[in-house]
Amino acid sequence: MELIFDNTTTTFIDPIVSYILEVDKSAFATYVLDHPIKGPLRLIVRTEKGDPAEVISKAIDKLGEDIEEIGEGIAKEIEKR
Repeated sequence: MELIFDNTTTTFIDPIVSYILEVDKSAFATYVLDHPIKGPLRLIVRTEKGDPAEVISKAIDKLGEDIEEIGEGIAKEIEKR
């Protein structure tokens, strides 16, 4: 599966690639940036078994959960001050 993003950066895509590889150890996931200024950025995901779209969805869900957990931890630390 290949997804094309016209208006995004590697800062956004890199964590998604990491989480895809965490969710499915047999997956191949990478991104290609054709040109650093003009883009577009292509996210490429291949899986041995299953649907790449499902793996991407699970990875984004897991990333969202972890971001929420980090946000809660930061809020608790701020309350302590």
